[in-house]
Order: sequence, then C-alpha cells, then structure tokens
Amino acid sequence: MKQAVAVFRSDIEFFQKTLKAHALKLAVLVVIGIATSQWNANTFPEYSTYVMAVVAIVLLYVGLVFIARLLAKAFPVELLSDGIRCYDLVGRYVTVRWSDVTQARLMLTGGFPYVYIRASTTRRTLTVPTWLTEMDQFRQVLQSQLGHDHFITRAFSDAAT
Repeated sequence: MKQAVAVFRSDIEFFQKTLKAHALKLAVLVVIGIATSQWNANTFPEYSTYVMAVVAIVLLYVGLVFIARLLAKAFPVELLSDGIRCYDLVGRYVTVRWSDVTQARLMLTGGFPYVYIRASTTRRTLTVPTWLTEMDQFRQVLQSQLGHDHFITRAFSDAAT
C-alpha cells in the first residue's frame, strides 16, 4: 500500500449534537420510569432520585464526549492513492485497495451514519464515518481517485443527501 493522500478525523461537534439528542431521550425515559415506580410505591415525588438520575446522565454524556475526542485523535481515516485505511466496528485498522472493495453501503450504527465497506481480501468490514471534519474534501478526493459514478463514491454522496 502507498502513503496517505489525505487524513481525516471524525467531527466531534456532530458527535456531540447526536449524542445530546440521545441523552435527552434517555433522560425523558428515565424520569418517566422513576415517576411511574415512585407512583406505584406511593413515594412520589422523591426529588433526590431525579437529581441523581440527571447527574448520572450528564456525567455519562461528558465522559462519552471526552472518550470520543480521544478516539477521533487516535483513529483517523486515511485515503491512500490506491485504497483506504480505516477501522472496523471494534477499532481494528484495516487497509484495502479500491479494486478489492466489493460493497459500500450507508448504514446507521447507534444513530450515527457510516459507510460500511466490504472487501474481498478481508472478512472485516470497514466503518467509515460520514461525519468527518472535512467531508466535502473527502468526497472530492474520492471522486478524483474513483470517478463520480463509482459505487463507493455514490455511497458517500448518498450520505450527503
């Protein structure tokens, strides 16, 4: 494999926005669950339980954002002159040539959009986030390497719409 033509990192702002939406949904469900259980136990309202639950959700959110910032630094996506180097779902790096790619499709994982790339040379599936900091530049490099109508380029174009 050749040297990286361009290196891209996940967009933490997008991650935070999506995670915040999930955290708010979780908070609503937890508050409803607490209220229901307190009502059934005739202990409604016990405010300290609500405060502890909200604090726990906020701490979880802050912790996940911190971890995501570290992971964005540690796990870049590299476009090579003849392929891509990226990670799979468990964070193991995989390098594949464009000519070995058999499938590229847009998928949601935990509410986050990724293009899953399968290749004939590995059983691992690359998971390329469609929320890279320079996503437009990423698409431009792909188009210059593969052409506008290539199925890999189209998968990333579909993610933009």
